[in-house]
Amino acid sequence: MKKITDRDFKREVLEAEKPVVVCFTARYCGTCFPTCLVTRELSEEYGDTFKFVRLDVDEISREIVAGNHVTAVPTVLIFENAREVRRLVGFQDRSELRDILAAWPGDVNYLTG
Repeated sequence: MKKITDRDFKREVLEAEKPVVVCFTARYCGTCFPTCLVTRELSEEYGDTFKFVRLDVDEISREIVAGNHVTAVPTVLIFENAREVRRLVGFQDRSELRDILAAWPGDVNYLTG
């Protein structure tokens, strides 16, 4: 799983050719490490289908954090075609994330707006 900065966000997430799983995290966050560890493990399994990246909210611009409505960490967003299609807030266990990725794209509950 690649750690990116705000300079990389457009290229790595919005212009990506495949869906992107973005883990918003922070060093002070106790549940961020296990959530991002799970996403890193899943990147080895689903790396051909999804791109996986990590952003530290304390190291990126407030515009990206606010623009993506990240109000808590960890937050996992899934983007497809430059659009957020799934949002998971708080600790995420491996089985829940794996089920979402395994069902892609057939059973995804796309967000509206």
